[in-house]
Amino acid sequence: MTAGGSMRAALVTLAAALGGGLAGEPGRTIEAAQAPPLPLPFVARGNEPCWRLDLDARRIRFVPGLEAAPVEAPTPVPRPAGAGRRWEAAAPGGRLAVVATQRVCQDTMAGMPHPATVTVEWAGRRYEGCGGEPASLLRGPEWIVEDVDRGGVIDRSRATIAFGADGRVSGRASCNDYTGRWTLDGESLRIVELAPGARACAPALMNQEARLLERLRTVRRFELAPDGALVLRDDGAGRVLARR
Repeated sequence: MTAGGSMRAALVTLAAALGGGLAGEPGRTIEAAQAPPLPLPFVARGNEPCWRLDLDARRIRFVPGLEAAPVEAPTPVPRPAGAGRRWEAAAPGGRLAVVATQRVCQDTMAGMPHPATVTVEWAGRRYEGCGGEPASLLRGPEWIVEDVDRGGVIDRSRATIAFGADGRVSGRASCNDYTGRWTLDGESLRIVELAPGARACAPALMNQEARLLERLRTVRRFELAPDGALVLRDDGAGRVLARR
């Protein structure tokens, strides 16, 4: 399949999944090339004002501000809305509408990417935020490393990263396979307890392996580029760039 075909297939998968789920935080949007399905139940959040939406198969609950009273309504059947899905519910006091679109959304405060962009319409006001579980953007098929600290990688060498649903991270470091653990909270990504094998390879491969493992140990956040590339960043200029 071509790169364009892979992107279209991923977007079709996400569009189908939006018929039933979401979760997240507010911000600018990035076109999603690798967005995974979004299961129910789902939480969406936004800033300025700080709002929260909980949506499951039975109920929508929207809190439009820190001190605002919650708005609740039965979850309606979603309908298509451009590139996403729209839920419209009759709530006490008016109409509550939720729209989820197939774009990766980056939180304006924490900077954390989320799988979908979410808007809520209530009482004549429009609230914008992000939806989906950030970890779902990392999990799934392995990522192929293309660059470490802007120094590239050796031709025909293989370096990979796979984020498991069980909190384990694994892959090929260039010469040896490795395992470890990963955690993701509201603001940071950490990769810890990395343990590579002990096999010896050519010095150039061993050097590349050491650079990759060291950078993975210092990772603090991640981004998804407009073309779907994963960028792992530390607190400085260090980075790892990978693709599926």
